[in-house]
Amino acid sequence: TEFQVKDNIPPALERLAVKTMNINARVNDQFGRFEFDVRQQNAQGLNTDTIYVHGRVGLELYAYDKLNGASNRNGVPLIDVYVNDNLYFRQDIDSIDFALQKNILIHTNYQAERETRRRFNKLYVDDGNPLHFYTERKNDGFIKVQPNEVKKVRIEAEDAYGNHSTVSFVLKGVENIACISEPIKVRDDSYTLDNTLMLFQKRDSLNNKITVYNKTGSGVYEPSYYNHEHNVYLIDLRKTLPKEVVYADGSKHEIEYADRVPAASEHSFLTDSYSLKFSKSTLFDTIYFRAKHYVDEKTKHDIFQIDDDIYPLKGGIIAQLQILGEYDSLEQYQVYSIDNPRRPSFVGGNIKDGKIDFTLYGFGKYTLMKDLEPPIVKKRSVQDNIISVIISDELSGINNFEAKLNGEWLLMNYEPKLNLLWSEQLDKNKPLKGQFELKVADNAGNESILKLNIE
Repeated sequence: TEFQVKDNIPPALERLAVKTMNINARVNDQFGRFEFDVRQQNAQGLNTDTIYVHGRVGLELYAYDKLNGASNRNGVPLIDVYVNDNLYFRQDIDSIDFALQKNILIHTNYQAERETRRRFNKLYVDDGNPLHFYTERKNDGFIKVQPNEVKKVRIEAEDAYGNHSTVSFVLKGVENIACISEPIKVRDDSYTLDNTLMLFQKRDSLNNKITVYNKTGSGVYEPSYYNHEHNVYLIDLRKTLPKEVVYADGSKHEIEYADRVPAASEHSFLTDSYSLKFSKSTLFDTIYFRAKHYVDEKTKHDIFQIDDDIYPLKGGIIAQLQILGEYDSLEQYQVYSIDNPRRPSFVGGNIKDGKIDFTLYGFGKYTLMKDLEPPIVKKRSVQDNIISVIISDELSGINNFEAKLNGEWLLMNYEPKLNLLWSEQLDKNKPLKGQFELKVADNAGNESILKLNIE
């Protein structure tokens, strides 16, 4: 009999997010993206209290599916959104084409995943999303609620075995108000969401204005909304790219937006010390990036930082830095990502005439480092006609390896998670005997050789 996967566990629907889709929209009187725990039902059979909205919002769902007896979490293939009992939006994923695998980054909320470590499905079709598994998409899934309008929303999820789960809630339309009673979550100095920059300042009895400077001039902003403690200012990045903010008390905050880059077009950005080139296929959607290039006081090496990692990239950004720092032997240095300073990650690059060219596949922080240590290569075992070897490289990482037995090429399998190589002979009856040689090179070009006589 054929082995049947048994599954009668319905998909787990854990969290709902409601996101403002433009600068004038609000969720519970505020701009931003707000999450609700939807694991329980209240007395009315709803999974969360009424959500008050103004304008255009998008829904997102954190959901997963488990098979009986298995602990791994799978995606949920079929999700339907009903508004007032009419089908409004449907995602039906039977399989994601491998060529479109990158596009999963626009189907899910990349920025929220970086911030919450949870992968939310967008129940709307965002700009730059080319996927075709949305078989129903009224208004691309976005929901607009007028003041005093009530919309009953039901999200139904179904796994591949027909098990169902449902989340129900109510969106009620309200006017956009300036003075709110809810607590305001203050995010550092600033926060970017889509085309909008959020700035915050403590509420004052008299002066609540801020001045925002861009390349060509400045503008004075009143709070977009406030409570008794804080003001929130919403700046439309389509209209201005701020360089600096001056608060009511005279304190200053540099923001340093560098440029706006439209998607699906070639775009170059040039400064005195660096340049960036975007191709037609680099971006899903328009981005607004901040960047700075400076020399680290401690290491005296270049640091290049390009915005927070909130935008998914479809392709690479070609970068060139004019080298400003001090180096002992420049030709040995290459670019590394130092988003995690304890674990630098190799990027590469070519140095010529005091400049380094490299390609970025993500936003973040980069510097120049050198790796002069060759890979570590150790024999693990020789048994059952198989040799296994442990290989690792501290800084730049393994680039390639080649094994020979008695001068003939020998196939090696590699499991990077275990740092393990093991041989596989095409002729299983042939004994694994004689002169074994393994060359292993890292990304910085350092090489190690292991030679053994297998008897």
